[in-house]
Amino acid sequence: MIDIPEALLKELRYQHLTKFRFSLYKRPEFPFLQSVGVNDLFQAFTDKEYGYIGTVRLKYDSESKAWIEEWYEKMEDIIAIAELIQKNKQEHCFTDENKIIDAHINYMNRFILKLDDSIVYS
Repeated sequence: MIDIPEALLKELRYQHLTKFRFSLYKRPEFPFLQSVGVNDLFQAFTDKEYGYIGTVRLKYDSESKAWIEEWYEKMEDIIAIAELIQKNKQEHCFTDENKIIDAHINYMNRFILKLDDSIVYS
């Protein structure tokens, strides 16, 4: 449990979330996240004076076309949600992330083998 007065905790969370959302909205990939299957974002926040103030989950709601926030105080809750999201994603997704990663690693390995030996890496 976070030991900060409720009103102060709400204010700190609001401030940190506002900064986070602003930086997120400025990113060029942001408008396309949900179209590539990213519907959940997690971000933990700490305050210099009070320490850990919680972790926010931004969940894309397709009906309202908005990112809805949910705050969590315990890491166990976040881990359980992330595991559930991953399980549902594997059951309903047409791609296998592990296969994509393996294919990319194989491609990069073939690319590296074809490199000229005269290239110096620093």
